[in-house]
Amino acid sequence: MPGPAPSSAHRTLLSVAAVVVIVAGLKQAGALLLPFLVAVFLSVLAAPIVLWIERRGVNPAISVVTTMLGVMGVMFGFGALLTRSVAGFDEALPGYRAALDAMFRSVMAELASHGIDLRDALRGEAIEPGMVVGMAGSFMGGVLAALSNTALVVLTMVFILLEVAGLPRKLRAAIGRPDADLSEFTEIMAEVQRYLGVKTVVSAATGLCAALLLGAVGVDFALLWGLVAFLLNFIPTVGSIIAAVPPMAVALV
Repeated sequence: MPGPAPSSAHRTLLSVAAVVVIVAGLKQAGALLLPFLVAVFLSVLAAPIVLWIERRGVNPAISVVTTMLGVMGVMFGFGALLTRSVAGFDEALPGYRAALDAMFRSVMAELASHGIDLRDALRGEAIEPGMVVGMAGSFMGGVLAALSNTALVVLTMVFILLEVAGLPRKLRAAIGRPDADLSEFTEIMAEVQRYLGVKTVVSAATGLCAALLLGAVGVDFALLWGLVAFLLNFIPTVGSIIAAVPPMAVALV
């Protein structure tokens, strides 16, 4: 005899527990998940290059090796810039945080002197303006950690790119239809590659312009903020807005 159906509260608790377990698992797997996502992203960008070289009659393995040499050069160059920028920023971070926190307290005191006392309203809230620049440093440190795991990224990319040319044949074999029309799948992949390619170029231009403009007006660590703008520009709508906050905070000091 079947048992009673679970109540709505029971299902809600199970759903919440499942979400907690998934989030905890993703957090624990972050050290492996982030490099894997980087490898997938770079593979999508590099796949057209591999296929273009193969269409010129070059052996697939040589095509992948040639492409990977270029990708590794870009990774090492980007990693070197990031390492240099983050190292200098980490040294200056305590001073920036202290200055921003002091400025915040000064503004609160000035408002209170004019009868606008926000301290009671904000009591109990952990508001530290200095955390803004600290979060930027933590974000770039996470990206650097992913890039530093170069071996995992490179190996994952090699396996993915070696399978690119034979993917349609394997898909047809998997569904048991050797003559299946995969034009829609091919078109979707082409659109994804086109979007990521355009997004990468636009993000690079955004980061370069941000670094040049910030450097021209004398904002410290302009190169770092340019790299932040490049990476966060991949986040639709709010990425560029978020990227603008840390350099604005630094410029106030």
